[in-house]
Amino acid sequence: MPEVHAPQSRCQLGVARGDITPPVGIYHRMWGAASHERATGVHRPLTATAICLRPLAEATPGPSDRILLAVD
Repeated sequence: MPEVHAPQSRCQLGVARGDITPPVGIYHRMWGAASHERATGVHRPLTATAICLRPLAEATPGPSDRILLAVD
């Protein structure tokens, strides 16, 4: 991943994305009208994206990471 050095920045930023699609064949009977109990395919993949902001040590002492998680 490329690095960007910005002297006016007072934090570190990290971004990650991962595939969280359940495997085909997993048990998924979630509602009463379902006609089968196992997943037969993937309609749309599911992903999770995380962003972490961490202040630089000299800017703010103590643990103050901020994490934003999106699941789609």
